[in-house]
Amino acid sequence: MKSDSEFSSAATVAAPGKSSGERAGWLLPVAVLIAGWALSGWIYFLLQRDNVRRQEEFFSERVAEAQAAIRVRMTAYEDALRGGTSFFAASKSIDREEWRVYAASLQLSVRYPGINGLGVIFAVPPDRIAEWQTRVRMPGELDRVVTPFPDTADRPGETKFLITYLEGNVTESLPIGRDIGTEPSRRWAAEQARDTGEPHLHFRREGSRDLQRRSGLLLYVPLYVNNAKLATVAERRAAHLGWIYAQVYPDIFLDGVLGPMGATLRLSFFEGSELSRERLLYSSIGPSPEMPAAFERVTQMRMAGQVFQLGWERGPRFPSGGRLPAVWAGGSLAVATLLLAGLVTSLQSVGRRANAIAIERTEQLAASEARMRLNAVAQFVGDQLFGP
Repeated sequence: MKSDSEFSSAATVAAPGKSSGERAGWLLPVAVLIAGWALSGWIYFLLQRDNVRRQEEFFSERVAEAQAAIRVRMTAYEDALRGGTSFFAASKSIDREEWRVYAASLQLSVRYPGINGLGVIFAVPPDRIAEWQTRVRMPGELDRVVTPFPDTADRPGETKFLITYLEGNVTESLPIGRDIGTEPSRRWAAEQARDTGEPHLHFRREGSRDLQRRSGLLLYVPLYVNNAKLATVAERRAAHLGWIYAQVYPDIFLDGVLGPMGATLRLSFFEGSELSRERLLYSSIGPSPEMPAAFERVTQMRMAGQVFQLGWERGPRFPSGGRLPAVWAGGSLAVATLLLAGLVTSLQSVGRRANAIAIERTEQLAASEARMRLNAVAQFVGDQLFGP
């Protein structure tokens, strides 16, 4: 038979088990918290990765659109020069006044911004210089003097590439009679156009004055004898008369192409294969820009026989998208996880308190029952010993 002290010590033995249960109870809310925060981090990563992907796609689409617009405009300029060859093909002879009227009808400054002038260059053998002078002389004028290109020397005995007509946004001192064949880069581009039968842009040579000043790109379209065979290089050279040419300023040309996209994209336009300041023809952020350490994207274009490198960056108005949606989603889930872990902790705490109360009441009931039994036994023994 147990005494009251024995029952009390029995109740005390359960205390260590209760403390261990409390420690084990913290594992569930901690697990919920870790799993929820891991899920929120994963969702943030997925949303942010999707945001970066969509921005890259948008950037790529804008770059592709800008390049397509540049190509379309250059094709339109080539077609304008081809129109000049058609004008010659449809006429028995053209003088300076007729060329002036034709050039004025094109409305160069409106329809072809960037073209500084539209001209005609004839390939004139040395023995036909006098005939050429008669052709270009206007009433009351002296014979035009044939001169080499500035800062170059004459090439005696060679065919002259003489500027014959020139109209558009040009100075009053027209370079009629200038031999572009003495300047290597212009001669090379003109000969390439002649031999291929296709438009060709000139490439600024090292040491030329084109690299020391604002220089337009010179676009040449070959001019041939009507109905001549042009299947081979030899046939094209034999039928060659000259070129329709235009000076195109890249800054005006490209500003007109980019238009509203100029605030979304930044473009640096280089001739050739070098991304150097010397080869920079245009920058959308203005003259004399600081060259970036690296462009976000570099693309290559080939137009009119010439290769160009295009360095692209995001402009000040490029839609950033931001991290807010990803932060909001991940942060909301993290807060919800924290609240859920708190709820689990609270429920466990309530459960532990209820369990403790039940155990306490059970122990009290057991102790009371034990006392009652003890009293009953004592009464029974007393009755047996002393009588009722």
